[in-house]
This record gives sequence, C-alpha cells and structure tokens, in this order.
Amino acid sequence: MKNVSFHRYVISLICVAILSGGGVYIWQKSTAATQSPQNQPTVATSNELEKVQTLFDQIRANYYQEVDEDVLVEGALKGMTDALGDPYTTYLSESAANELDQSLSSSFEGIGATLTLVNDYPEVAQAPIKNSPAEKNGLRLNDRILKVDGKETKGLSLTEVVNNIRGKKGTTVKLTIQREKETFDVSITRDTIPVDTVHTDLDSEEKNRENRNYDFW
Repeated sequence: MKNVSFHRYVISLICVAILSGGGVYIWQKSTAATQSPQNQPTVATSNELEKVQTLFDQIRANYYQEVDEDVLVEGALKGMTDALGDPYTTYLSESAANELDQSLSSSFEGIGATLTLVNDYPEVAQAPIKNSPAEKNGLRLNDRILKVDGKETKGLSLTEVVNNIRGKKGTTVKLTIQREKETFDVSITRDTIPVDTVHTDLDSEEKNRENRNYDFW
C-alpha cells in the first residue's frame, strides 16, 4: 500500500474554479501555481487539518480491511465541497476534470442535449441539438432524467449525471424519462457532437431558467 502524506496531498491541491452560470467546478491539478497572499491555503499544521490527518491515520491503522489511501483522500476532498450544500459546486478527480476539459474543446462524445438541475433532478433544459442522437430519439425540453443505465439521478451533481450519460461514440446509454405523467425508457447511441453546433435561442419559458447551471451531454 502506498504511503501517502495527507498534508502534502492537501497542500499540493490547487482549486481551479470555472464559472458556468451559477456553478463552480473544482478539480485537482498536479502542478503548482502562484496564489495571491489572501488566497494562500491554511497552513497544513492547523487544528482543522490535524483532525483530518488524525482520522486518516486511525483508519489506516485500525480499519479491519486494507484501504485504498487514494480513495480516502478523494473522499475527503469531495466531502469538503459536499459540505457546502451547493449542488452546483463539486470536486472533480483528475479523470473527471479531463472529461470536463473535453467538454470545453471543439467536440465531445455524447447524445447532444443540454441538462440542468430542477428540484434535485436533471432535466433537459432546451430542445436537443439538431440531428443529434437526443433529437433523433425524441427527447424534449423539460424531460426529467430519473435514471441513467438503471442508476437513480436524484441528488447527484450536474457533473456526475453528465459524466454518466457521456461515453464513447457508438456505445449506448439507457435513460429513464419522466414526461409529465408518463415514465418510459429510451436507449440512445452516443455520437460525436461538434460544439460549434451548440447554440441557444431562448424562448419566454426558457428565459425563466436562464439563471440555472447548464451542461451539454
């Protein structure tokens, strides 16, 4: 089992915020960055971090099974953002951050619709992209996504839901959709979605949603 220093791990963490509507995505970067004095992290020997270190050491030493230290650290970091109680703020692992980077590039692989959170559920925020898999399979504005491949979506962050829906071109994702009083499953084959085809023309109903956080998938 690798010997991981939690103090060093936390100090090396750089939180990079990307504002997307009201949302913030925070992920780990492996390189160092210069911070202004007011943004410098709390010293790792503070009482707060000592509590985290103590619990980390106790689990390593006394848990009845062998534990993955990286998983513990990732869980602690995610717990910090979860404690904020903000569905639009989340910690991203390196792999999840790479997927987000892909979403900001010229194209991504998914089904070609826009997602937002409404009352703890992901919903289709606008009409799917023209000729996209989502459009071809009949997804509509305000469709609520109850499950992704059989897994409940309620309470998940927007990033978690999007990452579950996206995938390699040619693979299939099954969505459980609630449309008004009707609930049904739809299987959609993912494809490459050019970002330059993603554009928004808000009608009066959609304008009421403009302060929400959105993501493409």
